[in-house]
Amino acid sequence: MDGRYWVPLIAALTGARREEIAGIKAAEIIQVDGTWCFDIKPNANRRLKNRQSERRVPIHAQLLDLGLIKYVRSMARRGATVDLFPDLKPSKATGNFGDQAYPAFANAMNDQISDVDKKSLHSFRHYIIDVINNTSVKSEYRNDLLGHLGESIGSSRYGSGTSIANLRATIDLLPRIAALEPFCQTFEAGSQS
Repeated sequence: MDGRYWVPLIAALTGARREEIAGIKAAEIIQVDGTWCFDIKPNANRRLKNRQSERRVPIHAQLLDLGLIKYVRSMARRGATVDLFPDLKPSKATGNFGDQAYPAFANAMNDQISDVDKKSLHSFRHYIIDVINNTSVKSEYRNDLLGHLGESIGSSRYGSGTSIANLRATIDLLPRIAALEPFCQTFEAGSQS
């Protein structure tokens, strides 16, 4: 398993931008208050779109059950600054990690989606927004999860942001991908898997 496997799954179960995912370092998968999170911040691989894009995003339970933490730990053993998805390292100085993830995703979708314009990892962000908007979750939670600026001055300037517990509850609203269930094993936070 590599970035071409994980990036679309992470996009589908977090709504994070492809570059945020593809350029992450192994050390940026952290535990906050007992919850595994993506610690999305600028690093040597990528910048962020804006200030509010810097955030912590809880990892969906299905990603844990698919073995993401086991993969992270195997990569982290290579060193503190190792890329989580070194297979996505661009070959040109002007390329980016996200561009490396897209072709494999588009090729995998060829049989599933005939309209080439709809083959986009960014479509997962729209899907996540639709799912969350059809719940009673506060818009501030959605914005903090996706790295969006709040709609009001109060939500964007004041307070310390949404708690990890509330972000976790928001991520938990996203449905599991049924086709992946046969590959899942129940993840236990203290386990070595």
